[in-house]
Amino acid sequence: MEINKTTAVIKTQQATNNIETKIAKPNVKQTKVDVHIGDVQMLDEANAKLNKMYEVDLEKVKQVKQAISDGKITLNLASLSKAITDEHLLGNGKDE
Repeated sequence: MEINKTTAVIKTQQATNNIETKIAKPNVKQTKVDVHIGDVQMLDEANAKLNKMYEVDLEKVKQVKQAISDGKITLNLASLSKAITDEHLLGNGKDE
């Protein structure tokens, strides 16, 4: 077999085509998902309502602030500071 410039180009193109064929056909498993439009709409509406809600009950916060201002609730700042430190920095909260 004689090797010249033309046969080298053809062999290079064939090798490139083989590589492209292997790359172009990834082995992907397809999964069928059954989604109902009504479910999607319901979830979208619920999500929109949740996004509008505050994570904190602002009315309750307002009431507590007013009670503190009126002197109905007193705070021990040392105890409050320790409780905050224990909860957030040391991870000693009740939620664990």
